[in-house]
Amino acid sequence: MEVWSLAASVGTLLVIAATAIAAMIQLRHMRSSNQITALSKLEEIWDDPEFRAKRRRVTDGLDERLRDPAFRAELEKDTTTDSFAQDVVELTNFFEGMGIYAKHGLADPNVIFDFWSAIIVGSWRRLAPAIAIMRRTSGPMLCENFQYLAAIAQRFNEAHPNGSVPKGAALAPLEDVWLKDDHPV
Repeated sequence: MEVWSLAASVGTLLVIAATAIAAMIQLRHMRSSNQITALSKLEEIWDDPEFRAKRRRVTDGLDERLRDPAFRAELEKDTTTDSFAQDVVELTNFFEGMGIYAKHGLADPNVIFDFWSAIIVGSWRRLAPAIAIMRRTSGPMLCENFQYLAAIAQRFNEAHPNGSVPKGAALAPLEDVWLKDDHPV
């Protein structure tokens, strides 16, 4: 009777162990699926034609608009009706969300940086003066995740000055066939 009891206990232990392993595997797959969903959402927003137009508008016009005291006053407001200021806010919110995804592991930071590290750093440099103005009224937590993301992206770029392809990996040949035409000696 004791042998049967021991065998049943061992059997129960094996079933519980197998269930735990299966649950761990399932959680890992769910986490990967969630990361893919998060990255897909970021790409969807980034590639949206309307968002692309706003990005271009901010990229091309922010430096000039920041010279205008009236625009800076609009940025300082908690809510604004200025469409350009709204575009700035939307762009900073995009990177803020990306920073939250990276910070909490909802998207792998290395994957984010492989895609967007140069864009993140460049966008931070361009948008930082506007964010500083907005923080006058909104406080220091405004865009803190964007700021965090930019700092980590900068470190990623410094760690991969020649790109993030593994060292020694074979790359397809690349020839600049127009170099001599575009930049004659």
